[in-house]
Amino acid sequence: MKENISSFGRPFWDLHPHSQTLFGHLKKEKPIRENFEKIILDTLDGDKLLLKTHRRNPKKWVILAHGLAGSSESSYINRFTAQFLTKQISVLRFNHRNCGDSMGLSRKPYHSGRGEDLLVAVKYLQDHYPQCEIVLVGFSLSGNVVLDALCRFENEMNIKLAVCVNGPIDLKASAARLSLKENSIYNFYFLNLLRIFNFKLYQKGLLNLSFKESVAKLPLDAKLIEYDDLYTAPLSGYKNAMDYYEQCSTIKKISKINTATVLITAEDDPIIPVSSYQELLLPKNVERFIQPFGGHLGYMVNSSTPYGNKRWLDWFLGEKISNALK
Repeated sequence: MKENISSFGRPFWDLHPHSQTLFGHLKKEKPIRENFEKIILDTLDGDKLLLKTHRRNPKKWVILAHGLAGSSESSYINRFTAQFLTKQISVLRFNHRNCGDSMGLSRKPYHSGRGEDLLVAVKYLQDHYPQCEIVLVGFSLSGNVVLDALCRFENEMNIKLAVCVNGPIDLKASAARLSLKENSIYNFYFLNLLRIFNFKLYQKGLLNLSFKESVAKLPLDAKLIEYDDLYTAPLSGYKNAMDYYEQCSTIKKISKINTATVLITAEDDPIIPVSSYQELLLPKNVERFIQPFGGHLGYMVNSSTPYGNKRWLDWFLGEKISNALK
């Protein structure tokens, strides 16, 4: 298996650090047409989660968890869902609290340290499909959530393989990177989606007027850290954004994980500092793949992979996960 993305060549258009991230995001995929079952589960603290399950082989499951301001309907979640169903692997599409179709079900915010919510999803599968094997995959924000779940609840989950794709394992460093002038387009994008998210929560009666107005009054050039300081941290029981970042970052905890784990990131990711991954001291069960290009969840290549497209990540994860579930 050619594990390095360079084996397939850098696309001719990839001339800028942001090219991979933007092109990978803008190249949309068709919505998933497969039938699914909606499952509503109680969280450990009394909120609700809405999950979507597609059953193929009841003994083999992949849980796919989305990034910040995404949902179970995010393009990359749909893409990977279709891919694994073709391989006769069952899929659970995970929604963080109030994301996607779950809007209005929860009173507390989702964030990068909600590993307990993934525990609920894993236990649901284990209760309903005894002896099933589970692969847990987190993209971007959920990459850190996957690692947080392992660090806190590893003995309760019995995961076959865990995958973190471009996860903000050092939340403070990632927030600082996002605040840079050259990343203003991403910062504006996320903040705009989060403003809309908070307005919907207010409409559902899940956010009081003072919080709604405070978020609405954030300037257009506000940083994600300001949003976390104002909303995420206080409503999640943290003193402020820095306290939230310190407690929920997994960078100092990964070495304690015993589950087979794969970490994937790219040197040119404009949002996640590659240094966070380069400095890790890892046990043998944790594999680290730092690619020379790929941006944030992009990983587009010049020549077609064995899967017939030009998305290296699809092929790489497809092979890794299929092998883990043999």
